[in-house]
Amino acid sequence: MAIESPCTQICTIDRSSGLCLGCARSIEEIAGWASFSAEGRRTIMTELEARRQAMAAPAQQPGSGSDRQDQRPGSAVFANAS
Repeated sequence: MAIESPCTQICTIDRSSGLCLGCARSIEEIAGWASFSAEGRRTIMTELEARRQAMAAPAQQPGSGSDRQDQRPGSAVFANAS
């Protein structure tokens, strides 16, 4: 049985928030996703929309995109979130 995942294959970490621009999960959540319980995954999934909105709010201000790591969509390479 396949595990439900919010992955959008836009694997780029926002340096400011430490969250993936595609799915809004942290690197730790992405790496541990398969080992989390179904309840743990559901809990994270309920938080994702609020995370996306929080990441989008500063992006609407001029020059705010400078903290984002450029990465091709679908790439499995993650930027250093530090």
